[in-house]
Amino acid sequence: MRRVLAAIVTVFAAATGAPADDGDPATWVTVRADAPTVCRVGQRITLRAEVRIRESPFAQTAVPFTRRSMDVPVQVIAPWLSAPEGARALPRPTDAGGVTFAVNDDVVRGEIVRDEEGVFTIVASRDVVPTAAGRMSLAPPRVRLAVASGFDEDALGARVPLAVREVVVEGAAAAVDVRPLPDTGRPPDFGGAVGRFTVEAHAFPRAAGIGETVRVTAMIEGEGDVSGFAAPRTPAGRGFDVLGVADDRTSPRRTIVWDVAPTTAGELRMAVVLPTFDPTADAWREVRGECEAVTVAGGAAPPSSENGATVEPEAPSSGPGWGLTIAAAAAIGALGYAVGRRRRQMELASAAASPAITVASDAARPEPARTDLVAWLAWSLGATEASVIGPDLADRLRARGVDDATAAEAAAAVERWIAVRYGAPSATAPHPSEVEALVARVDATARRGNVV
Repeated sequence: MRRVLAAIVTVFAAATGAPADDGDPATWVTVRADAPTVCRVGQRITLRAEVRIRESPFAQTAVPFTRRSMDVPVQVIAPWLSAPEGARALPRPTDAGGVTFAVNDDVVRGEIVRDEEGVFTIVASRDVVPTAAGRMSLAPPRVRLAVASGFDEDALGARVPLAVREVVVEGAAAAVDVRPLPDTGRPPDFGGAVGRFTVEAHAFPRAAGIGETVRVTAMIEGEGDVSGFAAPRTPAGRGFDVLGVADDRTSPRRTIVWDVAPTTAGELRMAVVLPTFDPTADAWREVRGECEAVTVAGGAAPPSSENGATVEPEAPSSGPGWGLTIAAAAAIGALGYAVGRRRRQMELASAAASPAITVASDAARPEPARTDLVAWLAWSLGATEASVIGPDLADRLRARGVDDATAAEAAAAVERWIAVRYGAPSATAPHPSEVEALVARVDATARRGNVV
C-alpha cells in the first residue's frame, strides 16, 4: 500500500508542465456503491464506495481542492456513509490504516488497493446496522476533485497549477433488501443480538459464604454489533440474588459484571446465556458461557429469607454511552461499596412492592463526606450506593415521591459524578454547593420506609 502511494506521489511531483493525454476525469475516474443485496434487521453490514483512478492522468492533473490536508485530494460524496436512512452508523475504527481523503464533510482514512498496472482504488466504508425492514436505498455516490490544464513555475520555482476546475463524477445507485427477523423459533428473552458471538464467563472468588459477594464477569465478542443489544438481565442459575450490574459496551468486546450473593450452601453453578440470531446460518442460536463452580459455605441466612421477598436486580444500562468498566466496578468496591455487608443491613420491601430504590438500614451508617454525591445521596435516602448508581434512577426517585425536575437533576448529577470518578474525558464533577442543595431537595420530598 505504501509503495502504491509513494508511486502516485512520485509521479505527481514529477509532472511539471504537459497536461495529461486525456484531460476528462470522467474517462479515468469511476465510483460505485457496494453493499450486500440482502440482510436482516439488526445485522451488522458494511457499505462501501469504491473509487477507481488511473494513476498517470490523476498525478499529472489533480490538485488540492481544499486547504485541509489529505493524502489523496478527492472527496467522496455519499450521505449514506455518514447517516444512512433506516440504519444506525457505527463509529469508525480509530486504528484504521490506509490513506486519507474526504468523505462527505470529514477527512477519513480508508483502504487503497492497486487493481492493475496503472490503476488504484480507494475505498470509503462504514459499518451500519439496519433498524427497520424494507428497502435501504443508497443514492448514487459522487467523487469531487480539482484538475489543472497544466503547470507553470513561479519566480521561486514553485509549481503553479493553470486553469484549475472542479469536476464531479457520479456513479450508480444501489439498494439493500432488509428483511425482518423470523418469528418462528424466536426466544422469548431475545434482546436484539444479531450475529455470531462468543461468550466467556468467569466467577470470582470460587469460595464464599452465604450473603457474601461473588463477581460474575461475561465477555461477549464476535461478528456483530456488540453494543447494540440488551444484555442478559442476570446470570442463569439458582441459589443467588443479584446485587448490581455494570455494563461496558466498548467495542470490539463487551464486558458485563454482576455482583451476586449466594443464598444457599453447596456448589453454586452459574452461566451467562445470550439468545442470538445468526444471519449466516439464518437460524436462532443460544450462546452460552459457563462460569467456574463456586463453593458456598453455610452461614446465616441472607436477608431475602427473612420475609420471603427478594432483591430485584438492577437492569443493565440501555444507553449506548460509556458504561462502568470492570475497573470501575472494582473501584466501587474499593470506595466502600461493600455490597455484601450492606446487603445484610437492607430493610426489604413488602412482597407487593415494585422494583425501585433498595432501602437500607440507617444503623451504624455515619453521614458521609458531602463531596461524595453517591454516598451522601444513598445515606440521605436510606438506600444502598448500588441502587443509587443503578440505571433509571430518575424513575425510581419519582416512585419515591421526588418531583420530576429534581429526579432528573439528581440522575444527571450522579452520571457526572460517576464519569469523573472513573476517568471519562472532559467530565466535570458537581460543585459541593450543588450537591448539598440537590440532596436537601431530594431529602425533603422522598418517602422513606418500604420501597414504593
